[in-house]
Amino acid sequence: MDKLVLSLLLSLLAGFLTAVGTFVKLVNDKESKVTEFRQEWTDSARHALANVVSQLRYFCSLATEQATLDSDFDRLVGKFPKPDQSVSVEVSLVQSILESQIKERESLRLAFRENREAIHSAYALAKLHFKPGDSEFLHVQNQIDQALSIVDGWKPRNDESSDALRAKMDLLVEGLTSQSRSILKGEWEKIKGGEPSYKQTRIWAKRGGLAGAGALAVLLCWFGVEALLNWKEASDRHAFTNTPASTSGKSDARRGSGESSPISQVSQESSCNDLALPALTVVQQNLSSSDSLPVSTSTQPTLHKRKQQYSSSACEDARGAH
Repeated sequence: MDKLVLSLLLSLLAGFLTAVGTFVKLVNDKESKVTEFRQEWTDSARHALANVVSQLRYFCSLATEQATLDSDFDRLVGKFPKPDQSVSVEVSLVQSILESQIKERESLRLAFRENREAIHSAYALAKLHFKPGDSEFLHVQNQIDQALSIVDGWKPRNDESSDALRAKMDLLVEGLTSQSRSILKGEWEKIKGGEPSYKQTRIWAKRGGLAGAGALAVLLCWFGVEALLNWKEASDRHAFTNTPASTSGKSDARRGSGESSPISQVSQESSCNDLALPALTVVQQNLSSSDSLPVSTSTQPTLHKRKQQYSSSACEDARGAH
């Protein structure tokens, strides 16, 4: 019965542990998939924010180049001759330089347009990575909005110098980079530590495993002690049952070998001493009970002799039987 109960409990425990392991595996697979998606999301958000930062810095470079080109153009225009002056070789050279600068200005204008489009596209992509009203992205959004106001409001030959524009833009870009790093760092910590459901499942799995191991250890100890007590009781019962049998077996062996134990010899001698003829016993009883029976002195030696002969023959028969 104990073995049946033990096997039943172990089967139930094995089934329970299998079910728990399957559930934990399903949760871990789901959460690992969520972690993979979070990693992809983090990479995409990093790419979008990095694109915004790089395009803003590129805008500063274009603005500086535009300011330098405007300064050179104004200087060359001052050297251009008036209509009433004669055209010299130097003037023709200046004119060719001005024409090349005009082409550069057109290319810069096109670069500014593409740069603004790239900034807005990267900003829109970065914004779509976060939910509306996200507190973490709110600071990044404020930094990008200020930078976009400068980009959209900037025009060639602006009163603001390129150095002041670059200083202001560098300050905004540094703040944007710092906020972006903070967001990406938090996401990386989530990826490294796992999802909240995965953490809870891991904690409960550890607790359940320890509880199951403890319960299994208690059951095994209990059944082990029970089995040990049963074995000890059975061994004591077997020893108690087999003790007379072993003694009789030894006596039979001694009988077969022709030997007799001291106890049997003593018992035989005592039985031989007590053994007497029935007639003698009756006579003795009569003698002891009543003195009216006449017994002659001549018959007493004969009776004693017969008693000794009968006793010796009876003892020999008893010894031969043993």
